[in-house]
Amino acid sequence: MQKRVHFAPTNTMFSPVPNTPSPALSEVSLPSDSSSEVSTPPPEIDYPRAHYPHSPFPHNTDLLVPKSLPEPGQMQIHYLLAYSPLADIPINFDLSLHWSQIEGQISSHELSEPATSPPLPSLLIICPLVPGDILVRPREFPGPHVTVLDVLYYLYRYLRLAVSQEEYETQATGTTKAAVNSAYHARCGRVSGHQARATEEGKGVKKVDFLQGRNMFKGLSGTLTGAHVWELNVA
Repeated sequence: MQKRVHFAPTNTMFSPVPNTPSPALSEVSLPSDSSSEVSTPPPEIDYPRAHYPHSPFPHNTDLLVPKSLPEPGQMQIHYLLAYSPLADIPINFDLSLHWSQIEGQISSHELSEPATSPPLPSLLIICPLVPGDILVRPREFPGPHVTVLDVLYYLYRYLRLAVSQEEYETQATGTTKAAVNSAYHARCGRVSGHQARATEEGKGVKKVDFLQGRNMFKGLSGTLTGAHVWELNVA
């Protein structure tokens, strides 16, 4: 019998969390479905700091940005988030799993550092594979700037959003649809227990399934669109 994909009855959106004192990573909690989230132990490897590459990607956005921004080539991103084709990124982050997997990999001090230099009050993440744009703002809104933790947090939250059937039919066609379907079934198949698996399947196709199984975070690369627009790289 041919497997079918499902869709959530509503398109769930989320808002920034309330303004609270700056917590350590272990003190931060997100809604977690233990039936569908599997943690992976991080490797203990000393990674070299990568350079900050830039790649062109045409894009239009109505995002409000600071009146004065450096040229794209002058903006830098934190080494923990920087894509490099010649080196692995220092974070073992599977975008299909809960973001708490980064615990123990990165100190709370580094997570609280600005995501870019100079710091930005907001930034936009785009990905050719995923419909829509990921707006990243300080979790402690209104905060002074986007941190490393803010980027990882919003990547996880956005990719967990359900996809409507209309969006699925519009964005996924041909071989892409087959790959999205396969990613959906693989993700749900990792859930232990028949009932829990059925519950996860009922939540429908999610944005992360559009990565087509390329779930490993490989960093952000700059674009020529603007210093605040960054492209997500996956593998």
